[in-house]
Amino acid sequence: MNKVLIFGGTAEGRILSQRLSEKKIPCDVCVATEYGREALNPDDYVNVISGRLSREEMQKLYQTASYSLVIDATHPYAREVSENIKRSLAAHNAAQKGLKIRLLRFERDTKSKLADGNLVFFENAEECADRLTAEIKNTDKNVLLTTGSKELSLFCRDQLLRSRLIARVIPSLESLEICQKNGLEGRQIIAMQGPFSLQANLAQIADYRAGILVTKESGSAGGFDAKVEAAMEAGIRCFVIKKPEEAGKAADTPADYELFTNLDALFLHLCQLLHISPEKKKHSVILAGIGMGSGDGMTVEVQKAIKNASFLFGAERILSAAKKINKNAVSYAYYLAKDIIPVLQKICSANESKSEMASSSVILFSGDTGFYSGAEKLLSELKKLPDITLDVLPGISSMQYLFAKSGLSWQNTTVLNLHGVQKDEWTDKLSKIVYKNKQIFFITSSFSDVQQLGSELLRIAGFGNTRIEVILGYQLSYPEEKIRTLTPKELQTVYRPGLYSGIIKITQ
Repeated sequence: MNKVLIFGGTAEGRILSQRLSEKKIPCDVCVATEYGREALNPDDYVNVISGRLSREEMQKLYQTASYSLVIDATHPYAREVSENIKRSLAAHNAAQKGLKIRLLRFERDTKSKLADGNLVFFENAEECADRLTAEIKNTDKNVLLTTGSKELSLFCRDQLLRSRLIARVIPSLESLEICQKNGLEGRQIIAMQGPFSLQANLAQIADYRAGILVTKESGSAGGFDAKVEAAMEAGIRCFVIKKPEEAGKAADTPADYELFTNLDALFLHLCQLLHISPEKKKHSVILAGIGMGSGDGMTVEVQKAIKNASFLFGAERILSAAKKINKNAVSYAYYLAKDIIPVLQKICSANESKSEMASSSVILFSGDTGFYSGAEKLLSELKKLPDITLDVLPGISSMQYLFAKSGLSWQNTTVLNLHGVQKDEWTDKLSKIVYKNKQIFFITSSFSDVQQLGSELLRIAGFGNTRIEVILGYQLSYPEEKIRTLTPKELQTVYRPGLYSGIIKITQ
């Protein structure tokens, strides 16, 4: 029977167990803590074993179940656990007369593509703690410690350093007990599930007045790049504890030991060993609204999609905001189907010849994907492409933003589109709806549309006892944002180039 044993409460361990479950391959997943158990989703094919196992307990586990192979997907800093897995399996195989159990090791790539003079590297946690103890005397800032609770005691030995620590740990009872045992107060503990985005790291650096951020070299899957980038952007130093070197294939390593640094390549190899067919690779395409344009207006969901993207598409103005979240993605300043689709076809074709699983593209639009957006037309064209998956993520529209800023409700508002529309088309609509609605929201192409709208409103107001005022929004969400209340006559004097939208309020 094909049964797999996975060691590791890591993200990679969870992904592998989920993929095996989808293939109806039973697997046991060993996690060290109850928190690791909670992070998994047991089902008919995934069984979770929680608790730290000694080498002898590992050997007993091999004897009680018929595993065809073992996967070591433990954390890159859990060297002792990895050595115990190697040695216990080697001892088990040596005692077996029949089939040996194969061992596959996933070694996370922890090297960052970012580099900065503010990064200081240390061989181990103790060396880092000693340096911090000396450094903290020369500053009134705090230390944001993001290395977890396992080696927390090393950083709490010095009383002054302990008083300046802000420890970010997983939200488990065990982690909180370690924090309390080492003398940390509640205000010094951030108990949250990671990994964290660039924005979340920046917020915590600012909120806790951190002058140094301490991290392990845990790779992008562990949020390492986001932490380094946050330290760089905040202008503070980042102390990095190096990843222990892989011990390699020692004399007591199982003969069938293979090391992988690419998770998708490991899974494809698993499929070959277990005689199952991998799914045909599909390229993920996400159409996402980024809000008004500045990064501050993006939803967390959209930020996550951008962060995980291999390719980004959109207008230059939009891409500039996205690149602050993901500098490594390949970007294309395209927003029309005729330009985007040929590139996507090439990407899908290239994926077929690679060993890794599907990558992802995010196509970005200003505002909301469902509000006068090019996403609608592009989506219908993308549906014709094979070998891709499609998803649409909403954003905050200019209408939502401006009404919120103005303190008004918008559910009974009529929308008037002046953007790319001939004047005689929208003026006819304006005349018909102005006496039926007390609020009209409009979007424009340029300031000339605003001037023409002022002329039309002035003309309409002259036919009756109608009072009209306009809340005009300019460059919403950008530093130069302005929101003013103007009369129709004042609209005629608007001349500054930029993005305009507004609310027409009508009173009798």
